[in-house]
Amino acid sequence: TPIGVLRLFLVRRQKLDQQIRFTKEMNALLRRFQQEQCETASYASQSDFSHFDGIANQISAASFSLLEQGLIQRVQAWNLFLSDIYGEGAILSAGIVPDQLVFSAKAYSPQCQQLVPPGSVYCQAVMMQLLQEPDGAWYVLKEDSLQLRGVGHALLARALTKQCAPTMLESASVLDSLQLIGQFQKMMDAVNCGGENVVLLSHPDPDARLELAYLAKQAGCLAVEPSALSVVQDVLYCFVNGVEKRVGALYRCIPDALLDPVTFDAESTIGVPGLMAAYRAGNVAILNAPGSGLMNDYLFYYYMPQIISFYLEERPILRSVPTYLPTQKKDRAYVLKNLKNLMLYDSHSGQLVCNGSQLREEQFQKIKSMVQRNPERFLAQEQVFPAPMSYVQGNAIACTRSSCVHAVVLTGEQTRVWQGGVTRFEAQNESGWKDTWIVDTERKTEPK
Repeated sequence: TPIGVLRLFLVRRQKLDQQIRFTKEMNALLRRFQQEQCETASYASQSDFSHFDGIANQISAASFSLLEQGLIQRVQAWNLFLSDIYGEGAILSAGIVPDQLVFSAKAYSPQCQQLVPPGSVYCQAVMMQLLQEPDGAWYVLKEDSLQLRGVGHALLARALTKQCAPTMLESASVLDSLQLIGQFQKMMDAVNCGGENVVLLSHPDPDARLELAYLAKQAGCLAVEPSALSVVQDVLYCFVNGVEKRVGALYRCIPDALLDPVTFDAESTIGVPGLMAAYRAGNVAILNAPGSGLMNDYLFYYYMPQIISFYLEERPILRSVPTYLPTQKKDRAYVLKNLKNLMLYDSHSGQLVCNGSQLREEQFQKIKSMVQRNPERFLAQEQVFPAPMSYVQGNAIACTRSSCVHAVVLTGEQTRVWQGGVTRFEAQNESGWKDTWIVDTERKTEPK
């Protein structure tokens, strides 16, 4: 009836107004937090805290359950792979992963050969970049063992949501994402060798430093600059407010090469001299363990299905984007023939080189020639597209088809997947981020 249609319109308009108002209120709170943090920090920040979108990305409990299993599977396979690479090298002997690929990788650290981390776990904290297709299927786009970018954003946004919209989370049956704070602390405790849990604020990006400091404070860890750390007789100490404290576990987000100028790059100014000696002596745990940087080399993405099969004797639970290595003759022929339909990446960093569909003819020929001359520099993938996602644009709701979810997997005594996430999106020359809600009406929801 006309009255029913009018009533439905008014309800939708009210919800739209609420989402726009919530977005504006949250961004004001986030900007205030940023300003307060910058006043106390010794560096300025250009943080994207204030590019928050109030329409949360909602994931059902059933979808999250499958995602959880798949992420744990990949992290388990990675830990077994790294233990093997720096140990017996069985997967290399079997010819499944080329040994030249491993030993020539920039992130490979020969100094870690036969060096077993506490609990034989290399990757305690991993961020996974994911994409969900319209049919609900999940793809893993990238894995990162060096940073948890956006986690501080999402934790702060969830805490602020409880303040400015206290009934929103409970009424929607949203699981508690703030559990990540306790899980991070337990992860550190699980490998602590006796002393304080410390987060190293040596990331070159000031925004990342603010996030790390926030996460450290919430998890009860000390957040210190490299200059506050020193090694004495193979024991790591930190100096906080003039007090010397022993460090038992150190979370870092810099590559091995910068970690210790004595063992790795002598020119590193953000590392801690003697840190690796303390690590070898079993006096401090480093998270993620030295040697784990191989996870960030994009070439190994190509081999993940084989790696999972070799160590776990299982099929991958989550999908991988169809990937081609131009160093393989068959793959190179396919890439050169179908380049205009592919995404081309740097084979090691994973940085996008070009979207083949957007190349002009002269650009296409130039890129094609580069692939032919230096196939080892590139990796190509089919294009995959996420499900449409709504976001607030001014005083209206718009839609984008460019988004991805950043999930976190933490391994302490158990491996856990964060009951939340950071969803990033791009649309019409702007970008933003959302909280990620895991929604389940049958499980414990956000506490009041």
